[in-house]
Amino acid sequence: IRAGINVLMKRAGLNIMDIDRVYLAGAFGANLDKEGLETIGLLDVCWHDKILVLGDVALDGAVKVLGSSKERGHAESLAKETKYVSLSGSPGFEREFIENMGF
Repeated sequence: IRAGINVLMKRAGLNIMDIDRVYLAGAFGANLDKEGLETIGLLDVCWHDKILVLGDVALDGAVKVLGSSKERGHAESLAKETKYVSLSGSPGFEREFIENMGF
């Protein structure tokens, strides 16, 4: 995960301090400990106060989109702006992955 974060930040021309918020979503994210994620290097310690644990929000989003044409339009707009990035084909990903394996 950290390798992916690093590659995406480099691709976007961002550094660690440019990140305003880190969202942990889903049932998996809701059960993670921020300090533990920092200790193992998955998330940077400078993000500690920027981490928001949202829980399982996919259902909430689906309900909003289905119940509101305004929310549906917003979701469609976001989908058009979203870019897919294949990490496995990204320059430097393999190096980042190996450096962040942790053993």
